Amino acid sequence: MEPRKRGRPSKLSTEQWDAVCHRLANGESTSSLARGLGLAKSTISERLSARVRTIKLLALQLVRAEFSEQIKDDSPEDQQWLTAMNENVLAWACAEMRRRHGRRQGRHAEP
Repeated sequence: MEPRKRGRPSKLSTEQWDAVCHRLANGESTSSLARGLGLAKSTISERLSARVRTIKLLALQLVRAEFSEQIKDDSPEDQQWLTAMNENVLAWACAEMRRRHGRRQGRHAEP
């Protein structure tokens, strides 16, 4: 049995939401999309923020898997050092994305 969805049904179908994603990726503004579709800008932002988090998580997992494959023939000491460096770079990149997102949302940037 499929769980019931809460709230109002979406004005757009799954295919239409996919088209919204593609149009945003191609540079169309959220404002113009919202006007054209009769939606609030916040509706588009909220709907896509969950997708963005999922995509970022999957991208991070792919980077880690690819990195592990690339260093598998290195010595254990080198693997340990390279993995630590890679994790530091990934942590910095994630923190930078959070900092930039906070600035766009009108929050104060971290020092």
